[in-house]
Amino acid sequence: MSVRGWSPEWFLTLCELGSMSATADALGVPQSTLSRRLQRLEYDVGTSLFDRAAGGLRINSRGEVLREHLSKANAELVAGVEAVRRISDPDRGTIRFDFLHSLSTWLMPRLVRGHLSRRPGVEFVLHQGPGVELSERVAAGISDIAIATPRPTDPDLDFVLLASERQGLAVPRDHRLATRRRIRLAEVADEPFATLLPGYGTRQVFDELCDEGGFTPRIVFEAGEIPTAGGLVSAGLALAVVPLGYPSMKPEGTVIVPLQTRIRREIGVVRNIRAAPNPPVEEFWTHVTSEAPSLLGETEIAHF
Repeated sequence: MSVRGWSPEWFLTLCELGSMSATADALGVPQSTLSRRLQRLEYDVGTSLFDRAAGGLRINSRGEVLREHLSKANAELVAGVEAVRRISDPDRGTIRFDFLHSLSTWLMPRLVRGHLSRRPGVEFVLHQGPGVELSERVAAGISDIAIATPRPTDPDLDFVLLASERQGLAVPRDHRLATRRRIRLAEVADEPFATLLPGYGTRQVFDELCDEGGFTPRIVFEAGEIPTAGGLVSAGLALAVVPLGYPSMKPEGTVIVPLQTRIRREIGVVRNIRAAPNPPVEEFWTHVTSEAPSLLGETEIAHF
C-alpha cells in the first residue's frame, strides 16, 4: 500500500502542537496544504487519526499507534542522514583500510597515526589478510583502500606502486650459509622450507624463486603469517624466504641472507575507481601515496 502526501516531520509536529495553524506556521507551509496532506493520509490509512474539537485537533488511539511507529522511523531517518554526512566529512568520516599481515606491526600504525594527528575525528575499520584477498575486498566494495600485493589485474582497481620488495633467506644462526653476503635459492634446494599458504604474495614470490632455481621445494609447513614461518627457522626445522628489512621479520636465533635474484614482490595501494566520491577516503589515499614510499624506504626493501 502506498501512503501519499506525508512525511514524519509534519505529522509528528501536528501531533505535538495539536493545531493545524500552529503546525503550518512552524513548518512554513500554507494551512490549506497541511490540511490536504492530513486528508490524504487519513484516506490512505482508512481511518481518522485525530478527533476534531473546538480547541483544535486531539490525536486519537489510531493516531497514537502511527505516531509511535513514525517516531522510530524518523529517528532512523535522522541517524541515516547523519551517517551519510559523517562518511562524507573529512573530519569525521569512516575509512575501511586493509593491509598485509607483514605490515600490521609497523607501517599500518604509522600511516593511521599520522592521519589521525591531522583528522582526529576520523574512524578506521581495519582488516588484515593475504594480498589477493585484500584486492578482492576493495573490488567488492567491502573496503575502501588496501595495501596489497601482487598488482591486481581487475581494470576497476587503481594500483599505485609503493615499493619493490627484496627478499632474503632466513636460516638458523649456525647454518652453513649464515655468513654469506648473498645466496641463490637453488643452493638450498635439498633443504626443508616453511612458507605461506597459497594466495599470499610472499608465497607467490617463493614459487617464482623456486621456478627460477629449477627445483621443486620440499615444504614442511604452510603458515598464515611470516613470523610463524620464521619461528620454524628459529627452531631449526626449516628455511624460509622472508622480506628484507622489516622490523618484525627477524626471528630470534636466525640470520637473513639476501637472495641473489631480480624477482621482487610489488607492494602497492589499491582503490576502486568506480567507487562513489568519498572525501575522507580520498584524503587518506593522498596521505598513503605520499607517506608510505618514504616509510618503506627506511627499511631495506624499497629498491625500484
